[in-house]
Amino acid sequence: MKLTSLLYFPVRYPDEPIPILLAALMGLQHAFAMVGGLITPPLVVFKFTVCGFPFCPDLQQYAISAGLITSGICTLINVAQFKIPGTKFFVGSGILSVMGTSFTFLPIFEIAIQQMKADGISGVDAYGKMLGTSMVCGLLELAFSLMPIKVIKKTFPPIVSAITVILIGVALTGTGMKYWGGGVVCAEMGWKTHSKFL
Repeated sequence: MKLTSLLYFPVRYPDEPIPILLAALMGLQHAFAMVGGLITPPLVVFKFTVCGFPFCPDLQQYAISAGLITSGICTLINVAQFKIPGTKFFVGSGILSVMGTSFTFLPIFEIAIQQMKADGISGVDAYGKMLGTSMVCGLLELAFSLMPIKVIKKTFPPIVSAITVILIGVALTGTGMKYWGGGVVCAEMGWKTHSKFL
């Protein structure tokens, strides 16, 4: 069998079998994208917002490790889908999907932590306050998950959801453009003021 026949895919439809080599390559690509997506948000938050200068590699490594371990545990729970005894509800979707951190919180974390640092709170304490806020918001999401779908659709109509997703993208675009060209970290942290690095 030729390599081109193993990879050839003009159009693929849902549930259509695909060649094994193509499936392996696409799965590997997806795995790399998932790991990159899980590592980058805590790295960015700690390197550029929480610690700044001087950097704190120990805390960065801890945050990345915690993100990967939590993602693995939550992914297993989500894929397994456990039924809550005595109810019609389940924990998990039962669908193969990765649970993990997201880029959507990045602009909010950066702005909130910078504001708290400007008020005299240390970056680590500010990060802890944001984690506590996220845990409280997680309880709100849990309450939403127990609501009937009709109530959720009335509470969050498509126009509200669409505008929210667009605004998240706009905020992330600004962050991406800021760091894309390079040099912004040096400019913001004022390397010239630290004579021992000259």
